[in-house]
Amino acid sequence: MYEYVIDRIELVATGFRFKPIIEPGEVIVRRSAEGWRFCQIYVPPATVAGGQIEHIDVIFERPATGPRDRVNSDLPASDQNWTASNQSWNVGGQNWNAT
Repeated sequence: MYEYVIDRIELVATGFRFKPIIEPGEVIVRRSAEGWRFCQIYVPPATVAGGQIEHIDVIFERPATGPRDRVNSDLPASDQNWTASNQSWNVGGQNWNAT
């Protein structure tokens, strides 16, 4: 399980262009130093009548550190308990039995 953080970077008008108030690369370096992994930059559809984009979102993730349910796939392969005794399946017209 992962936890996520989204840093919103506002864009400001500079003549006929819009520039971020902070470079996304600076945000990525800062968050990486905190243990976050960069996922993506999301550019939303135009958010104002003139078609300009007002912000971009920089998305990061890292493994969750809080409590969570332990599932079988979290265990090493040698400790996983996959049992299918007394079961059979019909796949493509052929019967299969668990051994």
